[in-house]
Amino acid sequence: MTDLGKLAADNMTIVMLVYGLALFTLGVAVLLSALRPTSLRFARYLPWLAGFGFIHAINQWLDMLTLIDQYKFLPESWLFVIIKTAIFASITLFLLKFGAGLLVTTDERYRAFNAVPLIVYSIWAVGLGGSFVLTGFGIEQWLRNSEILTRYLLTFPGAVIAGSALFLQYRGFLKKGFGAASHGFLIAVVALWLKALTCGLVVPYISYFPASVINYDSFMSFAGFPVQILRAANAILIAFGIVYGMRVFNIEEHKLEERRSMELLALENISREIGRNPDLSKALMWAIREIIRLFDAKAGAVIMVGEQTGRPNIEVEHGFVPGFAQGFERMSSVDAEKCPVGRVIKEQKPFVTTDMAECPLMVEAVDGPEKVNAVTLLPLTAKTKTFGAIALLFEDVEALKPSNVEFLSTFANQIGLAVENAQLEEQRRIALVLQRSLLPKIPTVPQLDIGVHYQSATVGTEVGGDFYDFIDLGNSSMGIVLGDVAGAGIDAAATVAMAKYATAGFALDNNSPADSMKKLNNLAVKQLTAGRFITAVYGVYDIEKGLLVFSNAGHLPPLIIRGRTREAVFLSKESGIALGIVSDREYPREEVSIDHGDLLILYTDGLIEARHSREFWGENRLVELAKDSIDMPAQVIADNLCGGAREFSGGALTDDIAVVVIKRL
Repeated sequence: MTDLGKLAADNMTIVMLVYGLALFTLGVAVLLSALRPTSLRFARYLPWLAGFGFIHAINQWLDMLTLIDQYKFLPESWLFVIIKTAIFASITLFLLKFGAGLLVTTDERYRAFNAVPLIVYSIWAVGLGGSFVLTGFGIEQWLRNSEILTRYLLTFPGAVIAGSALFLQYRGFLKKGFGAASHGFLIAVVALWLKALTCGLVVPYISYFPASVINYDSFMSFAGFPVQILRAANAILIAFGIVYGMRVFNIEEHKLEERRSMELLALENISREIGRNPDLSKALMWAIREIIRLFDAKAGAVIMVGEQTGRPNIEVEHGFVPGFAQGFERMSSVDAEKCPVGRVIKEQKPFVTTDMAECPLMVEAVDGPEKVNAVTLLPLTAKTKTFGAIALLFEDVEALKPSNVEFLSTFANQIGLAVENAQLEEQRRIALVLQRSLLPKIPTVPQLDIGVHYQSATVGTEVGGDFYDFIDLGNSSMGIVLGDVAGAGIDAAATVAMAKYATAGFALDNNSPADSMKKLNNLAVKQLTAGRFITAVYGVYDIEKGLLVFSNAGHLPPLIIRGRTREAVFLSKESGIALGIVSDREYPREEVSIDHGDLLILYTDGLIEARHSREFWGENRLVELAKDSIDMPAQVIADNLCGGAREFSGGALTDDIAVVVIKRL
């Protein structure tokens, strides 16, 4: 025996203590890592490895206990021996469950290894029972036989399988760029394989091979120290390698943070691209390709509900076989619902499945459908409206773990908002073009100075329904109309066109203002949808006489500023009901004389309802600014009025403003 062997033999209690501490440390470190949120699949089997560390530590401390004088009687107790045997055998159960599970997780071809724990424990139980029959049930013989069989049949294959599984996992970590942290697992691999030799093959002496050749005594003779020294060192090496390898969780967390940053940046870019690209289909194609790239999907599609048909159609797709979108559009609703797109849109909830039979149409349309293992459908929602869905198909089922589905849903929501904003902006652009085309040129009338100002709202995305027009009626008469259509957007712009041209038609047919309003009202009742109406004031101005005959249909009263006295007069002693609500209504006839130097001001509610905090700009400010500007040209007055309201609101106009100023020269 060498000096090291003698030192170890004299201090075997300390050796066992250190041996157990190394294994207990392994259990604690692995258990803490297993409790961390992670996407690493091998983490699901770490509790088995932690259990191996804890049970193994208890086993070594029980061995240590039997070396202490007052506890040397324990090996003579059947209860202790049975407990010790059960603990010793369960060590490898945890190690085998870890190794077999990790093998299957690493490569599905090793699925058969799930049965290894049952097989080896069955063989071990049969072997242990057979040895009792052959050698009897003496307590010393029990301990010897159970230890030998456990080491040969359980410890050796358990350590080999666990080491091999960890080696495959180590290679996987290297490929994924975990670098130096994964080298700790290589240390643990070597230590586990060494454990298979030192703990699985070196056993107590017995007369049959290989225990008769490789045993504690022969090892002592060969090495000069007890095998427990090497086992303890090996346990320390396993613990060090595993604990060092647990750094992959920190790296994964860092990678996840970087990935989330990339995904958020991509989300911002996608939203921006959808918003600025005039071709929504091209923007969505770019978006779905980005999502497929970021989340490593096999195929994806953006599905939107058709405005005419009301059924889902493939807007853009990537990764499917040619003709898939056209085929989806032609198929019956029953066939289309074999993948529950309609349900997702209706219920506004994500659909996730790993059962490919639940979405066969999309799976079979992928190039290589046998590789698809997971499908998700995510609603495209904007505010409370769902108008489509995103379909994504994956090879890896882990791609649809709850955290990823949650983030993908956020992605879909943001894309939904971006799509809605893009659609609203397109509608706004169309409505604005239509509305601008309806704004007339200012007529040139020698006896009059005419100014107009139209200011679009600066808050909100939709175009309002303010309008005005000048109608040449001949015989020194001019029709003047100013109104406001309830609502906004393309529908409002279309209603403006109807109101403007209908008013001109009625006026040119020699109808009085009151009769024109009555006819326009009846037309509006027939044409407008529920909840939409028009307020308007229409007058016929006799240029030679300075007489204005007008009728008001629920609009704000015209304002007269007398040039000589600076008196302000709001007209419309009577106001009829707004147009488009109730048919066959009579509208009042009013008239007013406009003297030389007087101002006539027509305006919409956006002017006086411009806000600062809770205060409106109001009629008083309108009157004061009009009085102060009366000596200026009509166009300057109109500009000043709109500018005053805009300045008062801090530039935040929530409604369009239309102002017509007519000064009699």
